[in-house]
Parts: sequence; C-alpha cells; structure tokens
Amino acid sequence: MGQRLIRFGWLILISCVLAIGAHGQAQQLDREFQQAVALYNEGKFAEAAIRLEGLLNAAPESFEVHELLGLVYSAQSQDVKANPHLEKAVRLNPNSVPARSNLAANLSRLGKSELALEQFKKAAEIEPQKDRWHENHAGGRVGALGRSCLSTGRLAGGKTS
Repeated sequence: MGQRLIRFGWLILISCVLAIGAHGQAQQLDREFQQAVALYNEGKFAEAAIRLEGLLNAAPESFEVHELLGLVYSAQSQDVKANPHLEKAVRLNPNSVPARSNLAANLSRLGKSELALEQFKKAAEIEPQKDRWHENHAGGRVGALGRSCLSTGRLAGGKTS
C-alpha cells in the first residue's frame, strides 16, 4: 500500500511538472507569435515569415499562425505561397469572415475568380447584417472587390455566377 501511494505521488508530481512545462512552452509560443505580429505591423515581412514558419513546427494547426503567414506572403506579392496558408486558416476556422475575405482576395489575384466569388459569398452569408466585413483587410482593396462581386455576381474579368 505504501509503495502504491509513493508511485501515485510521483505520478502527480510528474504530471504537475509536465503541465508547468507545457504552460511555459505555450507562453513562449505566444511571445514568438506576438513578435511576428509586431514584425508584420512594421512591414518586416521576411522576418515575420521566418518566425511564423518556425512556429508552424510547434503549432501546425494554429489558425492564427496560418492566417498571418498567408497575409505576410500576400504582402510580399507571393500569392501562390500565401494560398495554402489562407486556405488552411479557413479550414481551421470556417466562420472567420476576415479569413474568408483574405482567401477570396488572394484567389482573385491568382486569377481564380469563381473560387474568389464563392469565398466572398460565404463570408457575406456568415455575417449578412454587417456590411463592413469586406473592409477589414488588404487596405480596402478587398472592400471594393467584395462589394463589386456581391452586387454584380462576378469579379472583374470573371464570369457571372
């Protein structure tokens, strides 16, 4: 009985140490992400991309990391590289209107008008009462594009739906 109690005590101690370590790791990842956000806001996109790529190893299913990495690549006019991260962000959080509008803008720049229109429509369906969803990102470029596609049912140069 005494050895079982000692083993149980060690298990509790090991669990506590692991929990503290995991909490510390989560705090470190959050600090690194915030540094990447600061670099993005300062226009240091290449540095932000390096940090975010490193974070993907530790947090491969992070909505925030994928969304920001997609925005970083978009800001560098690397739309092909941005697309998988923006798509993953939408898969991880399908109800995020900004993520869908970012993906739509990216798809439009890649010449994928029908897919872009689909994403703009889904974003509008998520928050139909808010007419400002399309103004959140890309410096208003998405706003004009979003309004245009929703009112005409097509993107510039694209087919009607």
